[in-house]
Amino acid sequence: MGTYKQSSFAAIPASILVATPDERNEYWGWSLILLYVLQGMARAVYESTNKAVFADFFPEDQSSPAFANCMMQSSTAFFVSFMLQNTLTTEQKGTLAWTVLALAALIFPGYLAASRLRGRASTGLSQSLLS
Repeated sequence: MGTYKQSSFAAIPASILVATPDERNEYWGWSLILLYVLQGMARAVYESTNKAVFADFFPEDQSSPAFANCMMQSSTAFFVSFMLQNTLTTEQKGTLAWTVLALAALIFPGYLAASRLRGRASTGLSQSLLS
């Protein structure tokens, strides 16, 4: 699942770096729909995975509010980024695209690291319960 989300999120800034939207390419025209589809696919994986993670880490009565808080914060961040993108210069947009691309590249290694840490933690918990 990590690779699917990673490639969807990485395709968006990569496309900005390859062909910055402007008047010459009609701000991507109909091909812009593809970026919205990629964003939707990545968000679907992100949200479904996060629901499972929040259910694991928060008791039943706290799981839904914790997930709602996370979604509210990420939605606010998306709104602010959409509002601020019109104030950025072309150079700043390129820097932002490289930053998002780098973060997207770290999704899968971060997932693997978290899986290993969780495996170690559950092994340690199992051993302490058995002692």
